[in-house]
Amino acid sequence: MYKPQDLRGRLDAALEQVDTLRDHLQERDSERRALEQKIQEVRRESEEAKKALEENIRDSNRYRSSLEVISRYSLMIHHHYSFSAFRFQPVAKKDQLCVLFHVF
Repeated sequence: MYKPQDLRGRLDAALEQVDTLRDHLQERDSERRALEQKIQEVRRESEEAKKALEENIRDSNRYRSSLEVISRYSLMIHHHYSFSAFRFQPVAKKDQLCVLFHVF
């Protein structure tokens, strides 16, 4: 059978181990909370980056569309003037206005 002082020694050792485990648990909980905050921060940053990327893609698509419209318009104008026989161009010559014909 155990003597009371043996039981007391075992109880003290067990209580000390409980305190040590409690301290470790509190440390791990603090680390877990810090990591959860970091995860939330990274998620917010990721969401902001995703929104910025989507906005940049929309801008790029708008610019591409505008460029296509301008290119088509430019080709249309070039095509129109390349088939025009003559074009009037006013030219100032010694205080009088002359009109020259240019063939394209």
